Amino acid sequence: MLKRVICHRCLLGCAVASMALTTSLQGQVRPTFSIDVQSATNGNFPGPGTGFPDSWGGFDLDEGSILSVAPPGPPGPNVPQVPLLAPLPTPGLMVGSFAGAGGSVPGGLGILPGPIGGLQSVELDALSYGHDYGIELMFSVDEWAGGDFLAPAAPPNVFSEGALSINREAAADVFTYLGTVTRTPPPAAGGVGPGNRQFIDGNGFPSPLGGARGLGLLEPMPPNCGGNCVGDNLDALDINSTITDVKASIFFSLDSQFPDPLDGPLVNTGTAINNGFSGSDIIVSRAGGVPFLYTIAGSLGLDLQGFDTDDVDALILQDDGDAQYDPAVDRILFSVRRGSAVIGRPDSLYGMPIEPGDVLSVPIPGGASPFPSIYIAAEALGLGTARSNTTELSPWGDELDALDLFLQGDLDGDGFVGINDLNIVLANWNQPVPPADPSADVNGDGFVGITDLNVVLGNWNTGAPLPPTAGASVPEPVSLAVLSLGSLAMLRRRR
Repeated sequence: MLKRVICHRCLLGCAVASMALTTSLQGQVRPTFSIDVQSATNGNFPGPGTGFPDSWGGFDLDEGSILSVAPPGPPGPNVPQVPLLAPLPTPGLMVGSFAGAGGSVPGGLGILPGPIGGLQSVELDALSYGHDYGIELMFSVDEWAGGDFLAPAAPPNVFSEGALSINREAAADVFTYLGTVTRTPPPAAGGVGPGNRQFIDGNGFPSPLGGARGLGLLEPMPPNCGGNCVGDNLDALDINSTITDVKASIFFSLDSQFPDPLDGPLVNTGTAINNGFSGSDIIVSRAGGVPFLYTIAGSLGLDLQGFDTDDVDALILQDDGDAQYDPAVDRILFSVRRGSAVIGRPDSLYGMPIEPGDVLSVPIPGGASPFPSIYIAAEALGLGTARSNTTELSPWGDELDALDLFLQGDLDGDGFVGINDLNIVLANWNQPVPPADPSADVNGDGFVGITDLNVVLGNWNTGAPLPPTAGASVPEPVSLAVLSLGSLAMLRRRR
C-alpha cells in the first residue's frame, strides 16, 4: 500500500501538466463499479477481503466489491461523486461482496465464497440497478482487447489504449460508443462502424492523446498476466449511481466455472455455482440481503448447451420496479465472456456468429436460432472480431467486460430529462461547486450556469420515466418553449 501512495505522489506533477489535454466530463457522472479476480487492487487472489484496504474505512477489497471514487460524507453514506483528475487513492467500498461486509452501505451482497481448500472466489461479473436508460452506450473491455485498427474514431480509444498499443491501459478505462443505440448489425465486408472514444481513464493520468478523469485503479494491465497482474480490469459498471440506487435492488451476475481460453483455469473460479446459480443467470439482492434469481439463463437464450456453459459478463437492465423479470415490460441487454458455448453460434436475428464483443438481447421469437440476438455488433463499437477477421493478438474477438446506458441531463437518475432535472440546475444557479450540488454541474466545469441549463433543455423529454413503484415521479408534460422562457426569466432575476 505504501508503494502505491508514493507512486501517486511522484506522478502529481505529470497529472497537473496533463490537465489541459483532458476532455470535460459531465458532473452527473457518479460511477460505481467492480474489478475482476486478476486485478492487483484486490490482491490477485480469489476470496473475500484479500486486496488493498479501501480509502474510506480500511476495508479490504475483493473481486465482488462494489466500489466508488468519492469518500463518504457525513452524515451517513455518500452520493458517489465525479471521477477526479489527480493522484487517486484506492477506490472506496460502497457494498462488500459477502454477508456482513462493511462499506459505505453495509451488509454486503451475500455472495458465498467457494469451499475451504478451493478457490474462494466471490467474483461479481456484471452490475445494474435496474434503470439503465439513455442514448449513450458506455462500455469497458478486458486486457486482451486490441480494438479495430480500421475504426475511424480519433484516439484515445480502445485501439490506442488496448493490448496492441504501448499503453495497455484499456482494461481499466470506460469508453463511449459513437453510434446510435439501436439495432446495428455487423458492417458489410470491408466496412467499419462508428467506433468509440475514451470517457473515463482508469487511473486518472491521461495519455498524451488526451483522456478523461479516473477511478483510482491501477494501470497498465498487459495481457497474459494470469494471477500476477500489476493493473486492474474494470469488470462491472454503472455510470450515474446515487446512494438511493445502491440501497435498493442491485442486479448482477456471477462468474462461471469454465476456464478462459486465453487466461487459463485459475482466472474463472465458479462463484456462480458456489452460490447455486449459473454464470448466465441474472440475480438480484439488496445490501444485507440474500441473492435470489431474477431471470434464468434460458430466458436470455443462454445455457442451451448445458448448465453454466455461458457467462453473462456485462449487463444493461430496465426493470419496472418489482425486481421480477417480465419480458413484456422489462429489458435486458448483455454480453457473454470469451469461452462461452454460445460464442460462434448463429444469433437469432441475423444468423451471424455471436462474438464476445457483441451487445446482445433476448432471442427473437421464431428467429434464425434459439440463441440471443445481436443488438449492437462488436465491429460497430470499434472492437476486433473473429467474425470479420479483425483480431491480431488471438483467434478470439475482443471482449466486453461492462456495459451501461447514460443520459445527459438526467440529473436525478430517474431515466428521464424533465422538470425535476431543470429544478436542480435552477436551485443551484450561478454558484460554484461546492457549495452547489455537484449533480447540477452537468458539464463538470465547477460552476452551474448556462451550459448546464442548455444540456438539460437540449435533452428535454428524452428517456423513459421510471415506473412509480421504482420511486420516481413522472413529470407533467411541459413544453420546451415555456421552460425556456421561464428559465430566462429566472436568469434575469438572479443577475
